[in-house]
Amino acid sequence: QLVVEYLDLASQKSVRAFARRFQGRGLPLNMLINNAGVRTDSLQKTDDDIELHYQVNHLGHYLLTRLLLDALEDGAAATSIASRVVHVS
Repeated sequence: QLVVEYLDLASQKSVRAFARRFQGRGLPLNMLINNAGVRTDSLQKTDDDIELHYQVNHLGHYLLTRLLLDALEDGAAATSIASRVVHVS
């Protein structure tokens, strides 16, 4: 079963909402792959007043990972499979 959820790494509010929705499902989490990025030639700021490139490519992944650490630990305990976080650049 595939479940598609909305997540905008350019918005801390969106990242937090995604993490809450995921945790509310009560599903085990054994792998988180952070693989998203942007590149712009001009300075753009997010609604959080952070440079777009930095927020999407770095801070968004960090926040998502931090918010899902408990779910990763719970997933490892529930399934006896070690959890992993993979960052792709």
